[in-house]
Amino acid sequence: MSKWVASKWEKASGGGGTPGVTLENAETGERGYGKLGSMWQELLGSWLAQEVGVGVPPAEPGEYDGKTIPISKAWGSKSMDVLTARAAGSENDAGLKAGLANATGALGYHAWVGTQDLKDQHVLVRAAAPGVFECACIDFADAFNQPTLDSNVLIKDEPRSIIDNRDPAILETTIKRIENLSRERIQEVVSQVPDEMMAPALKAATVASLDTRKGRLREAFRNKGWLPA
Repeated sequence: MSKWVASKWEKASGGGGTPGVTLENAETGERGYGKLGSMWQELLGSWLAQEVGVGVPPAEPGEYDGKTIPISKAWGSKSMDVLTARAAGSENDAGLKAGLANATGALGYHAWVGTQDLKDQHVLVRAAAPGVFECACIDFADAFNQPTLDSNVLIKDEPRSIIDNRDPAILETTIKRIENLSRERIQEVVSQVPDEMMAPALKAATVASLDTRKGRLREAFRNKGWLPA
C-alpha cells in the first residue's frame, strides 16, 4: 500500500463534499485527495464506475498519518469544476459542451448507485488537448445508501451541466453496460473494499441491491423521456 503525505495543491471547490485532505504520494509525487469520511462509498463509487466506463477519478486505499484511507487521484494538472472551466473563457465553450455530452453516462451511473448530492461543483473538467475536455464526477458520500438502493429509481435533475448537454446514445450504452455487469463481478469489486471500512454483511446487502437495481434503470429513464420508448 502506497504512503501519502500532506500537500498544498489546491483542489476544485467541490461545493462541500466529503471532508478530506490534499495529499501527494511520498514516492511518486502523484497528487490525490484523501477522504476522511464515507470511505467505502468513495472507493466503490470509483471502482464500479471504471467497470462501466464512466468518468470518475481513480481511487485506491492508501496510508496517511498511520491510517488507511481512500485516496481519490487528481483529475488533470489543475483541479477545476465545470463552473470554473466555464468562467475561463467562451472560446472553449464548444469543446466543453462536447466533454459534458461524453459524460452523459454519469446520469445512468448516479441513478444506479443512488447518489443524492448532485451538482455542477461535483463535475470536474480537465484538458486532454487544446479545446478538448474530459469530465468526471466526484463525491459518493451519500451513495449506496441501503434504503435508497432498495427503493425505486428516482432520477434527479442534476447536475445541470451534463443534463443540458446529454447524449441519449451514450446514456443507452452506459445503461447496457450496467445491465450486463454480472452479480459475480459486482461482488468481486465490492469484496476489494477493506473489511475495516465495510462490514461483510453490508457488502452482501449492497451487492444484492445493486444487482436488482440495475434492472430498473432502463424503464426509469424511458419514463423520464431521456431514452426512446
